[in-house]
Amino acid sequence: MRSLLLKDFPSARAATPRHPLRPLIQAGLEAVRRAGAAQGKARRGTPPLDLRGTPFQRAVWRSLLKIPRSKTASYREVAEGLGLPRAARAVAAACAANRVAVLVPCHRVVRGDGSLSGYRWGVARKRALLEAESASAASVRLKRAGSSKNAE
Repeated sequence: MRSLLLKDFPSARAATPRHPLRPLIQAGLEAVRRAGAAQGKARRGTPPLDLRGTPFQRAVWRSLLKIPRSKTASYREVAEGLGLPRAARAVAAACAANRVAVLVPCHRVVRGDGSLSGYRWGVARKRALLEAESASAASVRLKRAGSSKNAE
């Protein structure tokens, strides 16, 4: 998000706001990191999640966690992965009910034709998240290609 803002406002200086709850928030984030490390999740960067929803919603959300960064799946593909090929609309409803959409990446679910559709925080944000992931993945591929050439 920061890079998008700096792109629109190149001469702006990013400042960290001084919020009275900042120490408490930082302590909470550190506790999440420690808990994730204790569960062996620190390497993947996924904090422990306590997802609240119906059993079907939680099944959908768990399947979304398996979609790799910079990749997408259709609502139908997600439904088929759950063994419910006719439940594409129910998958879309579960995505809409997802309250932690960046951690449980419902932005990676698209229409069957690959086009973007509804997103709780707007299709423009969905597009921006997918573009950011693609750019990040491309950067990693370039770095890996450069390091393999240096190794030769």
